[in-house]
Amino acid sequence: MKMQLRIVSIALFLMLFCWIGLAGAAEPKHVRRLLKKGECEDCKLAQADLKGAELGGALLSGSNLNGADLTGADLRQADLRATNLSNAVLRGADLRGADLSRAKLRYANFHQADLRDIDLGDTTLNEAWLCRTVMPDGSLSNRDCVRVH
Repeated sequence: MKMQLRIVSIALFLMLFCWIGLAGAAEPKHVRRLLKKGECEDCKLAQADLKGAELGGALLSGSNLNGADLTGADLRQADLRATNLSNAVLRGADLRGADLSRAKLRYANFHQADLRDIDLGDTTLNEAWLCRTVMPDGSLSNRDCVRVH
C-alpha cells in the first residue's frame, strides 16, 4: 500500500510539473502566425525560439515574450507596447525605432543590441542587462558587462 501511494504521488507530481512547464511555453500557432504575418498581439510567445527572426514593424503589443530568445532578431519599428520581455535574450537584436512603452524588461539581456530611437515611455532599462548596448541617444552602455556571459 505504501509503495502504491508513493508511485501515485510521484506520478501526480510529474504530471503537475509537466503541466506547469507547458503553461508558460509558447503557443506554436502564435509563433507561426508571428513569423508568417508579422503580427501577434496579446500572444503567448514565452520561451519562443525567435533567433534571427525578421520582425521589423511587427505588431506584438501585449504579448508575453518572457524568456524568449530573440538573439540577432530584426525588431526595427516593432510595436512592443506592454509586452513582457522579462528574461528575454535580445543579444545583438536591432530594435531601432521600436515602441517599448509600458514593456516589462526585468532581466532582459540587451548585450550588443541597438536601441537607438526606441520609445520607452515610462519604461526604464534599470533592471535590464546592458553590455555594449547602443542606447536610445546613440551612446554606448557597458553598465553590466561583468554580469553578461
